[in-house]
This record gives sequence, C-alpha cells and structure tokens, in this order.
Amino acid sequence: MRMLVCLTLTAALWAPAWCAPATPLEEGVKAYNRMRDIEDDTQPSELTESDLAGMKAEYAGVQANLDRLSQGKDESARAARYFRANFLYEIGFVARLLKHPKDTYDNWSQAAADMVFLADAKNFPVVYPFEGKNRSTRAEDFSPTLLEFYSGMGSLCGELKRHEESITWLGRALEHPAATAWVRYLASSGILNAKRELREMDESLAQRSLDQILLAAKLRPDELQLVLSGKYPTAQLGFSTLKWVLQLHPEWDKGRNMYAQAATALARLGYSSAAEEAQRLSQGKK
Repeated sequence: MRMLVCLTLTAALWAPAWCAPATPLEEGVKAYNRMRDIEDDTQPSELTESDLAGMKAEYAGVQANLDRLSQGKDESARAARYFRANFLYEIGFVARLLKHPKDTYDNWSQAAADMVFLADAKNFPVVYPFEGKNRSTRAEDFSPTLLEFYSGMGSLCGELKRHEESITWLGRALEHPAATAWVRYLASSGILNAKRELREMDESLAQRSLDQILLAAKLRPDELQLVLSGKYPTAQLGFSTLKWVLQLHPEWDKGRNMYAQAATALARLGYSSAAEEAQRLSQGKK
C-alpha cells in the first residue's frame, strides 16, 4: 500500500511537515487497505492461517470505531457500513479458502445486514477520506462484490444445511442484474437442492427445475465442460426434480408444457434418453 508522507520545501531543503491526524473513519480505510495488501500480495493457494490472523487483527483494531460510526445516518455512517461489510467479506473469503466454513459463516452473517443495506443504489456514492482527499465508490463499482457475496453466502449456507438461508441468498443472486447465465445456473441448482432437502414440492420448485434445465442450455461450451467434469450439478438434477414434483401433482395443467420445454433443452444438451422421456411425458405417455 502507498504510505502517506507529507513533505514541504523550506530554505531549499526537504523537511517533514505537519500532517493532520487521521479520523477514525480514515483509520478504518487504511486498515482495510493493509488487510487487502495481505491478500493481494499472495496467491490464493498460498494464503496461510497466519495471513488470516493478520487480516482479523487489522479488523479488530478498527471494529469498535466502525461499529460506532455506522450507528449514524450521515455520509460517514454509510462509509463505515461499507468498509465493515467489505472487511468481513474479505476475512470470510480467505477463511473459506482455508476450509473454515463455520468461521466464514460467522463473518459473512455479520456482514449480511450491511450488504443488504448497500444493495440499495440510493446509499451510494460512498464517500470517505483518504490521504487528504475525499474518495468515493459508486454503486456500479460495488455491484460485482455484492453478487459474489450473494452467491458465496448461498452456496455456503447450502453446505452448512442452512437451507432456508441458502434459498434467500441464491434468490438474490438470481435477481442481481449482473448475474450471468453461469451464475444463475449455479444459483438455480443450489435452490433446487435446498428445496429438495426441505421437501417443498410446490409449483415454484417445478418452475425452478425447468429454469435450471433451460439455463443449462444457455451455457457456453467451456461452462458445460465444467458441469460435465462432475464438479457441478447437471441438468439431470432439474429433470429428476421436475418429474418428482409433477408426478405428485398430475392435476397441474401446465405439467405437459413444462415437459415439452424440458425435452427441447435436454435434446440440445445431448441428454437423449432424458429428452425422449420428457417428450413422452409431455404427450401423457409413460
């Protein structure tokens, strides 16, 4: 991180000039930058427990001030909430890399309220002091981080069997305007798994199942290859879930149309057996 050095020219000699003490908010900003330096200077695969401890120490040094400042309703309060949320998100992110899911959840759940607050574009720009100037962050600058948080929190909650929370956060990821087909596909798959675990065999699950299949058909070839590698759910999850729900509700008029849409997408994906079965079901055949 660039260090602030104040210099002045006097009698042709450089001599240190007086610098105003940093405000509590600026101290928080500087601590956040130092924490980010720990991440930015290290490859993700090389981050250590010591790095995580250093990040937590930076946050601990300014947490009380950020908490106090965030209680207000002015510009400084918005900035305090912004940096608190980002602090906790980054700490949780590294904890996740180091395979500490409960530690990740503890940090991300503390950031959740601020993240929801920052989802409202009316709370931007976030203005804060740094190196003698007022800097600002726009809503569009923060948008990618917000989407990452929604997706990451939703996935984590699924792993921790916190299915209701998983559905909430993945639903936010699906609705985010910057969500790509890949992000929406993964979010839909996560919601399917959560709703299956909760046995919520309702019409919304049938629609979500069909959406997952249709999203799979929109993936790029490299993304489909990732799915086929076995690391992520395939469209077969959507089809099996769709059948499960519709067989429980044969009275639904839209069932046949759903099967027909699924058949077209499954055929495009190369799942010939599933596509043929979906086509038969769309015609009322077993």
